Amino acid sequence: MTKTRTEKRTSSLIAALVAGSWRKSPPAPKLSSEELDIIAPLLIGSGGGALAFWKIRGTSLEDTDAGQELKQAYRLYTLHASIHEIEIRKVLGLLARVGVEPILVKGWSMARQYPEPALRPYGDIDLFVRPEECATAHEALSTPEGRKFFVDLHRGAEHLCDQPFEDLWARSRTVDVDELKVRVLAPEDHLRILCVHFLHHGAWRPAGLCDIGLLVESSGASFDWDICLTSNKKRARWVECTVGLAHRLLLADISATPFSLNAIELPRWLVPTVLKEWENPVSVDHVVPPPLANRLTHPIETMRAIHRRWPPNPIQATIVMNGSFDDRPRIFYQATNFLSRSAKFLHLKK
Repeated sequence: MTKTRTEKRTSSLIAALVAGSWRKSPPAPKLSSEELDIIAPLLIGSGGGALAFWKIRGTSLEDTDAGQELKQAYRLYTLHASIHEIEIRKVLGLLARVGVEPILVKGWSMARQYPEPALRPYGDIDLFVRPEECATAHEALSTPEGRKFFVDLHRGAEHLCDQPFEDLWARSRTVDVDELKVRVLAPEDHLRILCVHFLHHGAWRPAGLCDIGLLVESSGASFDWDICLTSNKKRARWVECTVGLAHRLLLADISATPFSLNAIELPRWLVPTVLKEWENPVSVDHVVPPPLANRLTHPIETMRAIHRRWPPNPIQATIVMNGSFDDRPRIFYQATNFLSRSAKFLHLKK
């Protein structure tokens, strides 16, 4: 019982610390040095260390041991941000030579909107390319020069968006990286896709919800919510629930959204599920498990592998199975997702 109480308290502390951390002048932190000691390693492990430091900088918490560890994370991410910009220029130049102009998503295109790029660390360079150009882009990135970089190449927008890629392209725009033009998504498309991405990965990463808070608060009067939500009511509900989570857990200001009142009406299971994921939001603990095929010759290892996969994350299972965010139990989506993955595995083994 003590462990459960501690875990729930930990997730609440994480939410409280990163709340509003994306702002130029975030609200003052309200936690003790002992509480910071508990959650600092978890935030560093999830990529939220710089955001946590941004929240405590200039306060007495900055001088604590945990505060100094967060400061070091912030300094490291600052260095990484400069390196990544150099890598992006090289990757885009490499693709330009073969006539491919991608849309840069997540990563740098999100980090540039924070008060400082270091607040939003990232690893891969995520690129959307036209489906007919995907093979050309893949070939260019498979050269010795291209293999130097960690690029996540997407054929169109794949599972993250149901809109025609040409519509995404028509609304996209270019921004400057020094003398280089970089194509990024329109704000409406970027918010929708980041909401789906956050949910598709099970909502385990607190910094991912900070992205949503920042985009919502910076949407402005010109932001077209009809474009963001599209005519797909199910996906519009996904966006609504993600924005609602940013409001409920991280105190994001959603007064300018069309669902500022409805967004707080979340499914009963959603907030507890997110907080449970945030009990341990360390990246290494959320990697995809090794293929089950590697375990089948060892019965004990097989049982452990199945236990690790069951039950699937209810948020992720709902998204993968194109489900609805309502108050019904998630067991149907979880079981269907588990069986679907098992069927694919058995088919591959034939």
